Amino acid sequence: MSLGIQGSNVQRATSPGRIERWFAFFHHSPSHIFCLSECSFPSLNHSTNFQDRWLALHPDGGARIAERTSILWKAHPALEYTGIFTQSSDGRVLIGQFLVDSVLTRIASIYARAVDSEKPMFFAQLCNLLQFWHPGIPQIITSDWNCVADPSRDSSNPTGTNVGHMNLINLISQLSLSDTYRLISPWGNHFTNSHARTTRRLDRTYVSPNIVAVVRSVRFLAAPTTTAGRALSTHKSVITTIDLAQIHTGPSYYKIAIEWWTTLALRRGLETNN
Repeated sequence: MSLGIQGSNVQRATSPGRIERWFAFFHHSPSHIFCLSECSFPSLNHSTNFQDRWLALHPDGGARIAERTSILWKAHPALEYTGIFTQSSDGRVLIGQFLVDSVLTRIASIYARAVDSEKPMFFAQLCNLLQFWHPGIPQIITSDWNCVADPSRDSSNPTGTNVGHMNLINLISQLSLSDTYRLISPWGNHFTNSHARTTRRLDRTYVSPNIVAVVRSVRFLAAPTTTAGRALSTHKSVITTIDLAQIHTGPSYYKIAIEWWTTLALRRGLETNN
């Protein structure tokens, strides 16, 4: 399948009206998995309600909710949830493992810290979480990074404040990640957020080296609007299409049937070896 991964900053979509509009937006999107940032659920009841509403619309799909980020998915014959998720203690990183065309794939949704002094710790924690499992498993990491790695191409104000970018660059280097938009458009200047007269491409998707060759497209969508026409987010969504059926499988990659992966003994064995 051509897997569509969508990263969307939903800017506190907690009221019933905002939730319904975002869900309608996701329903009509060609994407299969949605990684949401800036969820900011004020209570467990709000997050439970959010999850229940999604599952009512997509009973064969699924949802995992953290305090600041979430992952939703639609049902598809070639997409299976393995039952394994992990998250950071602050609810800003949520990582799930899926089988996509029988390829075991790790998908991470992140909402990076906005406070300058907190960014180094955030990126260090993210790096540790992403390195926790077997390095051969394909990885897709998306949503709001709250800084850019290359201001000369990803900001309208290249000399402006961009705290955290060196920590981000270190993360990219350690994990050998590639920016999917730059794979498709090396010198493009599409921005996803505007703040204080500066526009930046804060919303991005990165992939591990074993996915680079099967990234097919990247596009951006404006946020849905209220009945009065006001955008529900100042961020655009980023949609990356990846054809994991074409990935090279070798000794470092897991390609395995879901009925075997969900066998508890095998799952525990793989986790132990990782």
